[in-house]
Amino acid sequence: MDNVANNSDKTDEIFRRLEPYLKCGLSLHKASLQAQIPKSTAYDLYRNNKVFSERIDTSRNYYSVLVTSIVTKELERISSKQDRGKKLQPLEVRLVQWIATNSRALKGEYGDEPEKLDEELKEDDAITLLEKIINGCSRKDTEPEEEDTII
Repeated sequence: MDNVANNSDKTDEIFRRLEPYLKCGLSLHKASLQAQIPKSTAYDLYRNNKVFSERIDTSRNYYSVLVTSIVTKELERISSKQDRGKKLQPLEVRLVQWIATNSRALKGEYGDEPEKLDEELKEDDAITLLEKIINGCSRKDTEPEEEDTII
C-alpha cells in the first residue's frame, strides 16, 4: 500500500514539474525536455495513468481556454458598447469581422472563405487585431466622431 502512495506522490511531482510548460502551450515532449523529465517516463504515465493523462490534457488546453476567454471578454465589451448606442471604432469592427469569418464555430454562418473582406483584414490575425484595439482604442468609450460607423 505504501508503494502505491509513493508512486502517486512521484506522479504528482512529475505533473507539477510539467504543468507550467504545458500551460504555456508546449507539447508533452517539449514540456518533458524543459522540466528535465525523461520523455519516456512522461509518455508511459500518459498512456498508463488515466488521471495523469486527464491532468496533462487539461493543462495543455489551458492556453487555448485563456485566449478564448480574452477574445470573448473583448467581444462582450464591444457588444456592450454597441448596446449602449456607442459607435464602434473601425478596429473593433475589423475584429468582429475577422472572428466571424475565421471562427470554427461560425463557419456555417458566414461561409468558409473570407473573400468579402478587404486585403488588410485578411492579413491580420486575431492577436494583432486585439493588440491594436487594446493599444489604440480609448477605454473611456467617449462619444465617437460623426464619421465613425455603427454596425
